[in-house]
Amino acid sequence: MKFRYFPIFALILLSTSCGKKKEQSLDYTPTVMASVVESLSQINKDYAGVVQSDRFSNLAFRVPGQLIKLNVVGGQRVKKGELIAELDPRDYILELDVNKYAYEAAKVQLQRYERLMQQEAISKQDLENAGINYERAKANYENSQYKMQDTKLYAPFSGSIERKLVENFQKVQAGEPIVRLVDPSDLYIWFTVSDNSWKLLEDKKEFYVVFDVLPGKKYKAKVKEILDMSPDGSGIPITLWMDDPAFDEVKTQIKPGFSCRVLFSVELNQSEAVSIPLSAIFADPNNSKTSVYVLDTNQSKVTERVVKKGQLIGTDRVTILEGLKPGELVISAGVYDIQNGQAVKVLK
Repeated sequence: MKFRYFPIFALILLSTSCGKKKEQSLDYTPTVMASVVESLSQINKDYAGVVQSDRFSNLAFRVPGQLIKLNVVGGQRVKKGELIAELDPRDYILELDVNKYAYEAAKVQLQRYERLMQQEAISKQDLENAGINYERAKANYENSQYKMQDTKLYAPFSGSIERKLVENFQKVQAGEPIVRLVDPSDLYIWFTVSDNSWKLLEDKKEFYVVFDVLPGKKYKAKVKEILDMSPDGSGIPITLWMDDPAFDEVKTQIKPGFSCRVLFSVELNQSEAVSIPLSAIFADPNNSKTSVYVLDTNQSKVTERVVKKGQLIGTDRVTILEGLKPGELVISAGVYDIQNGQAVKVLK
Protein backbone atom coordinates (compact mmCIF):
# COMPACT_ATOMS: atom_id res chain seq x y z
CA MET A 1 0.00 0.00 0.00
CA LYS A 2 2.86 2.34 0.76
CA PHE A 3 4.24 1.63 -2.68
CA ARG A 4 1.00 2.76 -4.30
CA TYR A 5 1.01 6.17 -2.59
CA PHE A 6 4.65 6.91 -3.32
CA PRO A 7 4.13 8.32 -6.87
CA ILE A 8 1.51 10.75 -5.57
CA PHE A 9 3.83 11.93 -2.82
CA ALA A 10 6.67 12.35 -5.33
CA LEU A 11 4.46 14.35 -7.67
CA ILE A 12 3.44 16.73 -4.86
CA LEU A 13 7.06 17.16 -3.81
CA LEU A 14 8.18 17.88 -7.41
CA SER A 15 5.38 20.41 -7.89
CA THR A 16 6.31 22.25 -4.70
CA SER A 17 9.98 22.41 -5.63
CA CYS A 18 9.17 23.86 -9.12
CA GLY A 19 7.07 26.64 -7.58
CA LYS A 20 9.88 27.68 -5.29
CA LYS A 21 12.30 27.77 -8.28
CA LYS A 22 9.99 30.11 -10.19
CA GLU A 23 9.81 32.47 -7.23
CA GLN A 24 13.60 32.51 -7.05
CA SER A 25 13.86 33.49 -10.77
CA LEU A 26 11.85 36.65 -10.12
CA ASP A 27 14.46 37.75 -7.59
CA TYR A 28 17.33 36.93 -9.91
CA THR A 29 19.26 39.95 -11.28
CA PRO A 30 20.36 39.16 -14.83
CA THR A 31 23.41 40.71 -16.45
CA VAL A 32 22.65 42.65 -19.61
CA MET A 33 24.24 45.13 -22.00
CA ALA A 34 22.86 48.60 -22.65
CA SER A 35 23.33 50.93 -25.62
CA VAL A 36 22.75 54.65 -26.00
CA VAL A 37 19.94 55.87 -28.23
CA GLU A 38 21.86 57.83 -30.85
CA SER A 39 20.76 60.99 -32.59
CA LEU A 40 20.84 60.60 -36.34
CA SER A 41 20.24 63.20 -39.04
CA GLN A 42 21.28 61.10 -42.05
CA ILE A 43 20.78 57.52 -43.23
CA ASN A 44 23.31 56.00 -45.63
CA LYS A 45 21.91 53.19 -47.78
CA ASP A 46 23.74 50.64 -49.91
CA TYR A 47 21.96 48.35 -52.41
CA ALA A 48 23.15 45.74 -54.91
CA GLY A 49 22.39 46.66 -58.51
CA VAL A 50 22.93 45.38 -62.03
CA VAL A 51 23.71 47.19 -65.30
CA GLN A 52 21.13 46.90 -68.06
CA SER A 53 20.64 48.45 -71.47
CA ASP A 54 17.56 50.45 -72.37
CA ARG A 55 18.05 49.59 -76.04
CA PHE A 56 18.39 45.95 -77.02
CA SER A 57 17.05 43.56 -79.61
CA ASN A 58 16.95 39.81 -80.21
CA LEU A 59 17.77 39.74 -83.92
CA ALA A 60 15.98 37.12 -86.03
CA PHE A 61 15.39 36.24 -89.68
CA ARG A 62 11.94 36.76 -91.20
CA VAL A 63 12.29 33.52 -93.18
CA PRO A 64 13.39 30.00 -92.20
CA GLY A 65 16.52 28.31 -93.48
CA GLN A 66 20.00 26.99 -92.74
CA LEU A 67 22.71 29.31 -91.49
CA ILE A 68 25.79 29.47 -93.69
CA LYS A 69 27.37 32.54 -92.09
CA LEU A 70 27.42 33.76 -88.50
CA ASN A 71 29.96 36.54 -88.52
CA VAL A 72 29.96 37.62 -84.87
CA VAL A 73 30.97 36.40 -81.42
CA GLY A 74 29.79 37.39 -77.96
CA GLY A 75 31.11 40.80 -76.87
CA GLN A 76 31.90 41.95 -80.41
CA ARG A 77 31.03 45.54 -81.32
CA VAL A 78 29.17 46.05 -84.60
CA LYS A 79 28.08 49.08 -86.55
CA LYS A 80 24.63 49.86 -87.87
CA GLY A 81 24.08 48.05 -91.18
CA GLU A 82 26.85 45.49 -90.60
CA LEU A 83 26.11 41.92 -91.75
CA ILE A 84 25.41 39.67 -88.76
CA ALA A 85 24.36 36.36 -90.32
CA GLU A 86 23.22 34.82 -93.61
CA LEU A 87 20.98 31.91 -94.63
CA ASP A 88 21.49 29.50 -97.52
CA PRO A 89 19.71 31.37 -100.37
CA ARG A 90 19.44 28.57 -102.97
CA ASP A 91 15.76 27.72 -102.38
CA TYR A 92 14.86 31.40 -102.42
CA ILE A 93 16.83 32.02 -105.63
CA LEU A 94 14.86 29.23 -107.32
CA GLU A 95 11.56 30.64 -106.04
CA LEU A 96 12.56 34.11 -107.22
CA ASP A 97 13.38 32.87 -110.74
CA VAL A 98 10.07 31.00 -111.05
CA ASN A 99 8.01 33.96 -109.87
CA LYS A 100 9.96 36.36 -112.03
CA TYR A 101 9.16 34.29 -115.13
CA ALA A 102 5.47 34.09 -114.17
CA TYR A 103 5.37 37.84 -113.58
CA GLU A 104 6.94 38.67 -116.94
CA ALA A 105 4.59 36.26 -118.73
CA ALA A 106 1.53 37.76 -117.02
CA LYS A 107 2.72 41.24 -117.91
CA VAL A 108 3.12 40.35 -121.59
CA GLN A 109 -0.32 38.71 -121.66
CA LEU A 110 -1.98 41.75 -120.05
CA GLN A 111 -0.41 44.08 -122.61
CA ARG A 112 -1.60 41.78 -125.43
CA TYR A 113 -5.16 41.67 -124.04
CA GLU A 114 -5.21 45.46 -123.77
CA ARG A 115 -4.44 45.75 -127.50
CA LEU A 116 -7.08 43.15 -128.33
CA MET A 117 -9.62 44.98 -126.24
CA GLN A 118 -9.01 48.13 -128.28
CA GLN A 119 -9.85 46.08 -131.38
CA GLU A 120 -12.89 44.65 -129.61
CA ALA A 121 -11.47 41.15 -130.24
CA ILE A 122 -11.97 39.97 -126.62
CA SER A 123 -14.52 40.52 -123.88
CA LYS A 124 -14.13 42.86 -120.94
CA GLN A 125 -14.16 39.83 -118.63
CA ASP A 126 -11.11 38.38 -120.40
CA LEU A 127 -9.21 41.62 -119.85
CA GLU A 128 -10.17 41.72 -116.19
CA ASN A 129 -8.97 38.14 -115.66
CA ALA A 130 -5.65 39.00 -117.31
CA GLY A 131 -5.31 41.97 -114.97
CA ILE A 132 -5.97 39.79 -111.90
CA ASN A 133 -3.37 37.24 -113.03
CA TYR A 134 -0.86 40.03 -113.54
CA GLU A 135 -1.39 41.51 -110.05
CA ARG A 136 -1.09 38.07 -108.47
CA ALA A 137 2.12 37.30 -110.33
CA LYS A 138 3.52 40.72 -109.46
CA ALA A 139 2.80 40.22 -105.73
CA ASN A 140 4.44 36.78 -105.76
CA TYR A 141 7.51 38.16 -107.51
CA GLU A 142 7.86 41.07 -105.08
CA ASN A 143 7.40 38.71 -102.13
CA SER A 144 10.18 36.49 -103.51
CA GLN A 145 12.45 39.54 -103.73
CA TYR A 146 11.75 40.38 -100.07
CA LYS A 147 12.41 36.79 -99.03
CA MET A 148 15.72 36.88 -100.87
CA GLN A 149 16.68 40.08 -99.05
CA ASP A 150 15.65 38.53 -95.74
CA THR A 151 18.25 35.77 -96.04
CA LYS A 152 20.74 38.33 -94.76
CA LEU A 153 20.54 39.76 -91.24
CA TYR A 154 21.95 43.23 -90.56
CA ALA A 155 22.48 45.20 -87.35
CA PRO A 156 19.63 47.73 -86.93
CA PHE A 157 21.83 49.93 -84.72
CA SER A 158 25.41 50.12 -83.49
CA GLY A 159 26.10 48.13 -80.35
CA SER A 160 27.61 45.01 -78.87
CA ILE A 161 26.69 41.36 -79.32
CA GLU A 162 25.68 40.31 -75.83
CA ARG A 163 25.51 36.64 -76.80
CA LYS A 164 24.89 34.24 -79.67
CA LEU A 165 21.72 32.19 -79.37
CA VAL A 166 22.40 29.67 -82.16
CA GLU A 167 25.41 28.09 -83.87
CA ASN A 168 26.50 28.31 -87.48
CA PHE A 169 25.04 25.79 -90.00
CA GLN A 170 22.04 25.30 -87.74
CA LYS A 171 18.53 25.31 -89.22
CA VAL A 172 16.48 28.15 -87.81
CA GLN A 173 12.83 29.13 -87.96
CA ALA A 174 11.40 32.50 -88.91
CA GLY A 175 11.41 34.72 -85.84
CA GLU A 176 13.86 32.51 -83.91
CA PRO A 177 16.41 34.75 -82.13
CA ILE A 178 19.93 34.49 -83.56
CA VAL A 179 21.89 36.99 -81.45
CA ARG A 180 21.11 39.56 -78.76
CA LEU A 181 22.31 43.05 -79.66
CA VAL A 182 22.54 45.78 -77.01
CA ASP A 183 23.48 49.44 -77.16
CA PRO A 184 26.10 50.00 -74.41
CA SER A 185 25.79 53.76 -74.78
CA ASP A 186 22.26 53.64 -73.39
CA LEU A 187 22.83 52.02 -69.99
CA TYR A 188 20.79 52.18 -66.82
CA ILE A 189 21.07 50.70 -63.33
CA TRP A 190 18.39 48.40 -61.94
CA PHE A 191 17.96 47.52 -58.26
CA THR A 192 15.21 46.84 -55.74
CA VAL A 193 14.42 48.18 -52.28
CA SER A 194 12.21 46.74 -49.57
CA ASP A 195 8.55 47.71 -49.37
CA ASN A 196 9.13 49.86 -46.27
CA SER A 197 12.14 51.70 -47.75
CA TRP A 198 10.95 53.00 -51.10
CA LYS A 199 9.22 56.05 -49.58
CA LEU A 200 12.69 57.34 -48.72
CA LEU A 201 13.41 57.71 -52.44
CA GLU A 202 10.42 59.80 -53.48
CA ASP A 203 12.26 63.12 -53.16
CA LYS A 204 15.75 61.74 -53.67
CA LYS A 205 17.55 63.54 -56.50
CA GLU A 206 21.06 62.13 -56.50
CA PHE A 207 22.56 58.65 -56.26
CA TYR A 208 26.05 57.24 -56.61
CA VAL A 209 26.99 54.04 -58.42
CA VAL A 210 30.13 52.01 -57.71
CA PHE A 211 30.88 49.25 -60.23
CA ASP A 212 32.48 46.05 -58.97
CA VAL A 213 35.08 46.18 -61.76
CA LEU A 214 35.98 49.78 -60.84
CA PRO A 215 36.26 49.78 -57.04
CA GLY A 216 36.80 53.16 -55.41
CA LYS A 217 35.21 55.15 -58.24
CA LYS A 218 31.76 56.68 -57.73
CA TYR A 219 29.56 57.99 -60.54
CA LYS A 220 26.45 60.13 -60.23
CA ALA A 221 23.07 58.80 -61.31
CA LYS A 222 19.48 60.04 -61.29
CA VAL A 223 16.12 58.31 -60.96
CA LYS A 224 14.61 57.15 -64.22
CA GLU A 225 11.65 55.22 -62.84
CA ILE A 226 10.25 54.01 -59.52
CA LEU A 227 7.40 51.52 -59.59
CA ASP A 228 4.88 51.85 -56.76
CA MET A 229 4.39 48.09 -56.67
CA SER A 230 6.36 44.87 -56.24
CA PRO A 231 5.57 42.72 -59.30
CA ASP A 232 7.09 39.47 -57.99
CA GLY A 233 7.18 40.19 -54.25
CA SER A 234 10.96 40.67 -54.17
CA GLY A 235 10.85 44.45 -53.62
CA ILE A 236 10.18 47.75 -55.38
CA PRO A 237 12.10 47.97 -58.72
CA ILE A 238 14.03 51.20 -59.34
CA THR A 239 15.98 52.25 -62.42
CA LEU A 240 18.64 54.97 -62.58
CA TRP A 241 20.15 56.92 -65.48
CA MET A 242 23.92 57.34 -65.52
CA ASP A 243 24.22 61.11 -65.18
CA ASP A 244 27.91 61.77 -64.70
CA PRO A 245 30.10 63.52 -67.33
CA ALA A 246 33.04 61.50 -66.01
CA PHE A 247 31.35 58.21 -66.93
CA ASP A 248 32.43 56.91 -70.35
CA GLU A 249 30.97 53.52 -71.23
CA VAL A 250 33.64 52.96 -73.89
CA LYS A 251 36.64 53.72 -71.67
CA THR A 252 35.23 52.02 -68.60
CA GLN A 253 34.07 48.99 -70.63
CA ILE A 254 30.95 48.72 -68.48
CA LYS A 255 28.49 46.36 -70.14
CA PRO A 256 24.97 45.09 -69.46
CA GLY A 257 24.98 42.39 -66.80
CA PHE A 258 27.79 43.92 -64.75
CA SER A 259 27.12 44.16 -61.01
CA CYS A 260 27.36 47.36 -58.98
CA ARG A 261 26.38 49.04 -55.72
CA VAL A 262 23.93 51.92 -55.43
CA LEU A 263 24.71 54.41 -52.66
CA PHE A 264 22.60 57.29 -51.39
CA SER A 265 21.96 59.31 -48.25
CA VAL A 266 18.64 60.43 -46.80
CA GLU A 267 18.29 63.47 -44.56
CA LEU A 268 15.91 62.91 -41.65
CA ASN A 269 13.96 65.30 -39.44
CA GLN A 270 15.49 65.66 -36.01
CA SER A 271 12.31 64.33 -34.37
CA GLU A 272 12.77 61.07 -36.28
CA ALA A 273 16.52 60.86 -36.10
CA VAL A 274 17.34 58.22 -33.48
CA SER A 275 18.84 54.79 -33.95
CA ILE A 276 19.43 51.76 -31.77
CA PRO A 277 20.96 48.30 -32.22
CA LEU A 278 18.68 45.90 -34.05
CA SER A 279 19.11 43.41 -31.20
CA ALA A 280 17.34 45.80 -28.80
CA ILE A 281 13.88 45.42 -30.36
CA PHE A 282 11.49 42.52 -29.78
CA ALA A 283 7.86 41.65 -30.38
CA ASP A 284 5.74 41.69 -27.23
CA PRO A 285 3.82 38.36 -27.16
CA ASN A 286 0.90 40.05 -25.40
CA ASN A 287 0.14 42.65 -28.09
CA SER A 288 2.49 41.78 -31.01
CA LYS A 289 3.86 45.34 -30.97
CA THR A 290 7.49 46.24 -31.38
CA SER A 291 9.03 47.10 -28.02
CA VAL A 292 12.32 47.81 -26.28
CA TYR A 293 13.47 47.79 -22.66
CA VAL A 294 14.52 51.25 -21.48
CA LEU A 295 16.96 51.34 -18.56
CA ASP A 296 16.32 53.56 -15.53
CA THR A 297 19.87 54.32 -14.41
CA ASN A 298 18.75 55.58 -10.99
CA GLN A 299 17.01 52.34 -9.99
CA SER A 300 18.82 49.93 -12.39
CA LYS A 301 15.43 48.66 -13.55
CA VAL A 302 14.00 48.23 -17.01
CA THR A 303 10.68 49.45 -18.39
CA GLU A 304 9.10 48.03 -21.50
CA ARG A 305 8.20 50.70 -24.08
CA VAL A 306 6.39 50.36 -27.41
CA VAL A 307 8.24 52.00 -30.31
CA LYS A 308 7.67 52.62 -34.02
CA LYS A 309 10.37 51.00 -36.12
CA GLY A 310 11.81 52.74 -39.18
CA GLN A 311 14.49 51.80 -41.73
CA LEU A 312 17.40 49.43 -41.28
CA ILE A 313 20.85 51.02 -41.16
CA GLY A 314 23.39 48.57 -42.47
CA THR A 315 22.92 45.14 -40.93
CA ASP A 316 22.87 45.82 -37.19
CA ARG A 317 21.05 49.09 -36.49
CA VAL A 318 17.54 50.41 -37.02
CA THR A 319 15.90 53.83 -36.91
CA ILE A 320 13.13 54.48 -34.38
CA LEU A 321 10.51 57.00 -35.45
CA GLU A 322 8.54 57.21 -32.21
CA GLY A 323 9.02 56.20 -28.58
CA LEU A 324 12.66 57.04 -27.83
CA LYS A 325 14.80 60.11 -27.31
CA PRO A 326 18.49 60.63 -27.92
CA GLY A 327 20.62 59.79 -24.87
CA GLU A 328 18.29 57.18 -23.37
CA LEU A 329 19.64 53.70 -22.67
CA VAL A 330 18.07 50.55 -24.12
CA ILE A 331 18.94 46.93 -23.41
CA SER A 332 20.74 45.57 -26.47
CA ALA A 333 21.80 42.12 -25.19
CA GLY A 334 19.76 39.89 -22.91
CA VAL A 335 16.28 41.23 -23.79
CA TYR A 336 14.77 37.73 -23.71
CA ASP A 337 16.10 37.04 -20.20
CA ILE A 338 14.36 39.95 -18.47
CA GLN A 339 10.87 41.17 -17.68
CA ASN A 340 9.19 44.54 -17.41
CA GLY A 341 10.11 46.26 -14.14
CA GLN A 342 12.96 43.84 -13.36
CA ALA A 343 16.22 44.99 -11.79
CA VAL A 344 19.26 44.28 -13.93
CA LYS A 345 23.01 44.48 -13.73
CA VAL A 346 24.53 46.33 -16.66
CA LEU A 347 27.79 44.97 -18.00
CA LYS A 348 30.29 47.79 -18.33
